[in-house]
Amino acid sequence: MRHSPLFFVITTLFLASVAIAPSHPVFIDIGGGVAPDSPFYFFDTLYDDFRLSLTSDAEEKARLAAEISAERLAESYQMIEQNNLEAAQIASQDAQEHLEIFTETVQTIPSTEVEMLAALEELVHYNNEYAEAIQVQLEEKVEAGEITQEQATVVQAEDLVDQSVETQADFAEKKGELVEAIAQEEGITVVEAELAYKTAIEENGVDKVQQGQIAEELVDSREMITKLEEDYRSLEEGEEKILLGN
Repeated sequence: MRHSPLFFVITTLFLASVAIAPSHPVFIDIGGGVAPDSPFYFFDTLYDDFRLSLTSDAEEKARLAAEISAERLAESYQMIEQNNLEAAQIASQDAQEHLEIFTETVQTIPSTEVEMLAALEELVHYNNEYAEAIQVQLEEKVEAGEITQEQATVVQAEDLVDQSVETQADFAEKKGELVEAIAQEEGITVVEAELAYKTAIEENGVDKVQQGQIAEELVDSREMITKLEEDYRSLEEGEEKILLGN
């Protein structure tokens, strides 16, 4: 059976996403996924939403939503570097939507473990750092004369930062409740639970070796997607190319 190029595109993007997705959050700047100005961006976002829809566990859904948001912010940052502000806005808007999903989902978590709680806080912090970096990035480009103030407002960085700060505040409040729940479940004091939580925060993340492995996997996956894009662009006009968009 001969599959269409469309089937090949979806399958390749699926495999690439699986290849670069770590089993736990990774807090290093490895950049975003498929860029918003790519004709394949729709499939990247479609796959992310598909994963979210299949995730029923509140902890995992919150973690995934925050990871997707962080990836979108990385993509927005990359697009701003190229002065492609409309594409940056698309990624930033998607990031905000997933931050909303994160906030809503976190509120439904009845209890958790300190390791997962620490991972969620790191993701919230990562999103906030990236949002603020985007705002600074735009300000610097305006000052350098690369873009105008009016162009900079397209990305709506202030709204992005406000939402990331609000997400942090909401999570901080929920975190207090979850730490108390952990203390009750473990039969320890709240102080002991907070100490265990702080220890998990310090231990959360990956070491240098893991960072290198993940970075290499990301490069390999991006090269595969780049090759796919080149093959796609070489296609003659037809049903598949019309469907994907040029």
